[in-house]
Amino acid sequence: MENKNENLLFDLFICQRNFEKSLKNIVKKFGTSKNILEIIFMTYLYKNPGITQYDLWKKFKVEKSHINKIIKKLELENLLELRVTVHGSLSKKNIYLTEKGKEISNFTLKNMSYLKKNILKKHPLVDFNNFVSNVNLLSKFPQEDVM
Repeated sequence: MENKNENLLFDLFICQRNFEKSLKNIVKKFGTSKNILEIIFMTYLYKNPGITQYDLWKKFKVEKSHINKIIKKLELENLLELRVTVHGSLSKKNIYLTEKGKEISNFTLKNMSYLKKNILKKHPLVDFNNFVSNVNLLSKFPQEDVM
């Protein structure tokens, strides 16, 4: 069992490297440079149009100031737009991808789906969600405890 888990970890590392290569393809295809977090935000927005900055913060647990920087950058690049909605005395900014943002996100989703299929083909018994939860737990340990 340990060997299978190690093989899975190595394959996931390779999958990550392939995902990074697909980011380079985004640069080539769309003429834009994005980091992984920006791409993940855009892909999440693609699947959840109209969410707010608060929703992004709640989902990704990234500092609000960092989320604001990413949103401003993507807005300046015409990849997303903010729309203000007013409900009584409250207003909120909903985030939507532009057509170019949707195109990039769709391209990313196809790449992610392909990479996930390859992992599941090689490791068909993997409970992907459980595995991801365990990897996320590991990331919370101080580095001294892991080594």
